[in-house]
Amino acid sequence: MTPKVRAERGVSLIEALVAMAAMAFGMLGVVGIQSTMRMNADIAKQRSEAVRIAQETVETRRTFSTIATDPLAVRVAYDDIVSNTVGRVVPGTNATFTVFETVTAAPVGVPAKSLAVRVDWTDRLGQPQSVSLTTNIARISPELSGALSIWNAGSPVGGGGGRPGGPAPHDHDLRVAPRHVSARRRARRGRQGPRRWCSLGSRRRWS
Repeated sequence: MTPKVRAERGVSLIEALVAMAAMAFGMLGVVGIQSTMRMNADIAKQRSEAVRIAQETVETRRTFSTIATDPLAVRVAYDDIVSNTVGRVVPGTNATFTVFETVTAAPVGVPAKSLAVRVDWTDRLGQPQSVSLTTNIARISPELSGALSIWNAGSPVGGGGGRPGGPAPHDHDLRVAPRHVSARRRARRGRQGPRRWCSLGSRRRWS
């Protein structure tokens, strides 16, 4: 019986080794998943930061204050919106970004420019990443935007007809009967004496 007992002990040892190997492979899979999730989260953070930089670049180009180039270089002009193929380096939280701008003229007769902003960077694995935004910038003088806030007599903002703002007056005076009262009613009112315009709560009637 001694050889049989030894054989059974050997089988138990093999089962233990197989279980440990399976557990080791499972732990390696969990570590790999965590590493992948961390890398994806890192790339997502870099991408969101690249989109923010691209949007800020677009909004900066839109904030021009004049059309022609300022000789004193004090005001930002529409004509100063040109391509930047060299690249502008912007340091980020966990990456370094490079911003490129490509400006193309609109078709003939369209007063606008097309601006394409591309932000490039390299992730932790050394793979190149990129985000691009494209927009159109119209050639409209910023001074025209202030004309919307100027009050104009006779405009709907001013009340119409040169009147100040507020509700328009009624078509009839509350102390005078409406013009559409028939002749018979006017004759009857003459016999009964002058009529007064009374107000009963939210309803108004002639008394």
